[in-house]
Amino acid sequence: MYCGGTSVCDSCLVLVQVVDVLAIFFFSEEKVSYLFNMLDYEVCKLEASPWKQLADCINELLKSDGTSHAALAECWSPRKQWWPPYHFTAYMAAQGKEVPGLTLAKALCASSLIDPECTFVTECRKYLSDRPEIIRTSLD
Repeated sequence: MYCGGTSVCDSCLVLVQVVDVLAIFFFSEEKVSYLFNMLDYEVCKLEASPWKQLADCINELLKSDGTSHAALAECWSPRKQWWPPYHFTAYMAAQGKEVPGLTLAKALCASSLIDPECTFVTECRKYLSDRPEIIRTSLD
């Protein structure tokens, strides 16, 4: 799949680099919207970097004041119906064996956005429970 002569994978890599730059220069409230928008697209769906960034942003926003909570709610509200079947399915959790860092980041997001006991998070725990080294290194 190509867009303007550039492969979709190359485009996603550029977006991931933009996310890494955002992590340096912007506050969580400013980059969370960008991350949500980026992850709406199939091309970035399986990239670990934006999911890790989103998990970090969500964590920071939930620890801060009500204004930050509102920014997160504003991004999540239009997605709360369609993101779970798009990003957080049992099938995707089963992929945790192959891409544990991505799975952990997505589980952290789902735990905060949906419920710590939702099916996706529960299934991810099964696949990651015997891999504590993944959990340690992925959170760094």
